[in-house]
Amino acid sequence: MTRGPTRLVRSAAPLSARAVVVALAGLVVGLLAVASHADAQLETGRAALAEADFERAERALSRALSADAITREELEEIFEGRAMTRWALGEEAGAIEDLRVLASLAPRHALPPEAPPALADAWSSVSREPLDVRLAWDEDEPSVGGRRAVHLHVEPVDDVGGLVRGVRIHWRRPDERGWLLREARDADFTLAQGDALEVWIELVGPGGAVVAEEGAAGAPVVYGRRTSDEAAPHDDTLLWVGVGAGVAILAIAIGVGVAVGTAGGDLTQPEAPVLVGF
Repeated sequence: MTRGPTRLVRSAAPLSARAVVVALAGLVVGLLAVASHADAQLETGRAALAEADFERAERALSRALSADAITREELEEIFEGRAMTRWALGEEAGAIEDLRVLASLAPRHALPPEAPPALADAWSSVSREPLDVRLAWDEDEPSVGGRRAVHLHVEPVDDVGGLVRGVRIHWRRPDERGWLLREARDADFTLAQGDALEVWIELVGPGGAVVAEEGAAGAPVVYGRRTSDEAAPHDDTLLWVGVGAGVAILAIAIGVGVAVGTAGGDLTQPEAPVLVGF
């Protein structure tokens, strides 16, 4: 009677381990599928477009747009390809909307040679205002100790396609090496008197693609100014002392020259003028 349960326990352990292995394998496969989802759909879209299967191409490119991982280059390719497929399907309004989004991402983008001439004409007529970032700073009056509250609001500009899904604010003080991150359009900071703040901003679009930036880790936007960076008051005292001394010396030299010239004139007979160089 005691061996039965013992055997059951022993036989259950390998099954549980196998189940864990299978689950982990499925998880890994799932993660890889998510990571490559945009690539796979883009490849399908390219192949369908080359075969003039525009409906399949449009579906694949739209699915690629909903992937969890997309690069900036892939995002541009998606809107270019979808504009071409929609134009071929007679969906001109949708095609032009995709062109407008593409222009906001890459104003200098060139359509491929196989693009229809009418689509190329539409591309040349869309607005070229790039998706951009506007920073709005607001500062409270300093407290008694000189500390002040600063508010930053990040506003996307010319987001014609509604691409922006999120905002990443990277910030630090100038004497710090690492960056802190806040994922929001608004952030509040407290600065000491004479202190500064460094920030750089990323606008995040579909699939985590960075669609616009303001500043960079190596060239951040600086708000405020550190006390050590403030220019020292300009003191003109030494300048005017130097000018006064120079004037005095010049006056003395002129006086001596006049005196010497006068004395020489009393002892020397006047002579006819001499023309130099003839």
